[in-house]
Amino acid sequence: MEVKKQAEFQFILEKLRQFGGNRTKTADALGVSTRALRYKLAAMREQGIDLQSAIGSAA
Repeated sequence: MEVKKQAEFQFILEKLRQFGGNRTKTADALGVSTRALRYKLAAMREQGIDLQSAIGSAA
């Protein structure tokens, strides 16, 4: 995975943790729509990132 994608995914995970897994608040903080965030989370899952364990049970 490219470095830019890794950094983006890491930042998304940090924001998800910050907001306790709340995707609406996370999307607002990232300046994207909730739909765009869902697509990014799906891409993260495709890369093998386990969102449940990465941010806790809130995902």
